[in-house]
Amino acid sequence: MKVSEDDYLDLVEQWEHPRFRGEYRGTLANLLPGHEDSLSVPVQVSAPGRLPPVIVPDESSGHPLAVEERLGISREEAELRLRSMLLEDAEL
Repeated sequence: MKVSEDDYLDLVEQWEHPRFRGEYRGTLANLLPGHEDSLSVPVQVSAPGRLPPVIVPDESSGHPLAVEERLGISREEAELRLRSMLLEDAEL
């Protein structure tokens, strides 16, 4: 994911403080399987102290990834995506 330079510098400066809780806005910076249009999806970034940030698609974007994050996907859809990724790996 990508955040503004100011937000990144704030995160780096505050990272070691155990009580630090940062909230940032950003965008995805890579493609996700099953979502070829995932570049630049708006996300909310929560940085809970020294733990890895939690990245969640912004609900207000209306992007299918945000809808799936909120509502989930069917077991069948999950299995199709897993099979697709496994087949891609096998071809490499």
